[in-house]
Amino acid sequence: MPTDRYITYDWLSCRPLRDENGDVVIDEETRRPLPAVVPGGDAGEIKPPTQKITGVVFNDADNDGMNGTVAAGETDTVVDHPVKGVQLTLERFYTLAESNDSEDAAVAAGGWHADPTWSSDASTKAYEADRTRGLAGDNHYGAWEAPEEGEDDTWYRQVTVDGAVSYVAYTDEEIEALFPEGTSVAKVYRQDVAPAVGVAGHYTEIDLVKYPNGVICERIAADTYYKQVPGADGAEPTYAAYAEAELEALFGDKTTEVEAFQCVREAVTDEETGDVLVAAVYAPVTLVLNEYGLPEPVTSEIDGTHNALTLADGSYEFTNLKTQGWLPFKDGVAVPDGTEGAEKKLVVFGYRVRVTEEDWWNRYWGTAKYLQGDDYSLDGTDYLADSDLVHETGYLMAAAEDGVPAEYTVLLDAATATSPTENDAAIANPNHAAINTIDRYGDNVRYGTA
Repeated sequence: MPTDRYITYDWLSCRPLRDENGDVVIDEETRRPLPAVVPGGDAGEIKPPTQKITGVVFNDADNDGMNGTVAAGETDTVVDHPVKGVQLTLERFYTLAESNDSEDAAVAAGGWHADPTWSSDASTKAYEADRTRGLAGDNHYGAWEAPEEGEDDTWYRQVTVDGAVSYVAYTDEEIEALFPEGTSVAKVYRQDVAPAVGVAGHYTEIDLVKYPNGVICERIAADTYYKQVPGADGAEPTYAAYAEAELEALFGDKTTEVEAFQCVREAVTDEETGDVLVAAVYAPVTLVLNEYGLPEPVTSEIDGTHNALTLADGSYEFTNLKTQGWLPFKDGVAVPDGTEGAEKKLVVFGYRVRVTEEDWWNRYWGTAKYLQGDDYSLDGTDYLADSDLVHETGYLMAAAEDGVPAEYTVLLDAATATSPTENDAAIANPNHAAINTIDRYGDNVRYGTA
């Protein structure tokens, strides 16, 4: 028989596991050969990236439309300064992700449309009636609501009967009874592997914590924050990690914010000598206690909404934003999740930030001069300092008017000459001058196009 083309198998036995010497490995309990672990190939996948959108709200004290400092007289200066507590809202739009060989006209005709899954129908209608209400939702999942920590989890206690150890699930009432007044931590077991025929269950003892907000769940891992220790005789300062209890003790009835440091880049050391090649980098951070009583950095985002409030430095951010995804379609348009007869299609998301602060909409605050920069080329940076606020709408991007298309922020890179073609897709032009794309200023050879 030509063995280069045919192999004869014994269909009653599987391939045995062999050790490093080539000997068959025998199961100590059954005294039978253990089956081999047969590799079936590996699949490399890439998770679609998420991104964030940031910006600054500033008081344009010198009324020049640019965020900065200028001379107002021989000895005076007018300093533009940040504005804290301004509400902004993020809106999401979509366009179909077409195959890269789609006709240009078909791609452009797709256009940009409001995403009906970004918020509930009731929240959207309330927002359209009064923009200052903002939008409810989750920036990653749209209208989806995240479950509470600990919801639907099952915890176990260890029981020994006649020398045999087993694990019994707690009822909800029994879990509550573990936390009499003054008790916030209890030892329980977490099931890692469920018992089955021929499979022993596996359980791990853990700390179950009842947090100040009433949620009972496994102890939440806290981030590490640092205090700055002055260097001796003018030396550079060093940084020491706070113990959890030490940091939490700094908060009190009159102290709701604590200044600390966060490690933003780990030190690089020589693997052989341990010498530090590149020092760690620490950045100042303002901490507050969250609803779980754990320190966390102040953030501009408002939980459970698509809204943000500017911080003391005027900055805001919207994080964990999807760049692409699947939306349900029916009769050629996207429809809310759960619509009967809808079909999922791949889309690319575009975003628009809008000022929804009540004091601006009632014109207590005025609007700075629009787009006063001198250099808006692809390599220009004036877009970082000018005011983008549109007086009529509150958007920080242009609307479609006078032959100029509307702008959207797309969080993907335009394809370059070296991009893997398997990941390419053609979408409607977002027309945004400040992002990496072939935009309103025309094609550019650096993107691999003519």
